[in-house]
Amino acid sequence: MSLKKNVFSDDEIEIYDGALIYKRGEYWQMRMWLEKEKKYARFSLKTRNRDTAEDKAKKFFH
Repeated sequence: MSLKKNVFSDDEIEIYDGALIYKRGEYWQMRMWLEKEKKYARFSLKTRNRDTAEDKAKKFFH
């Protein structure tokens, strides 16, 4: 499972080569590509803090 996107902006962070967290407005969001369904799963991490968003995304990814 890998991302389709290769170039990332300052507010985008790749997590474990299969998910991406990004800032939309003031809040961090996460998306990951689901190969079997051929679409993205997207959801909010409900935080404004970058470090907290990374931790939540890593826990959710597993």
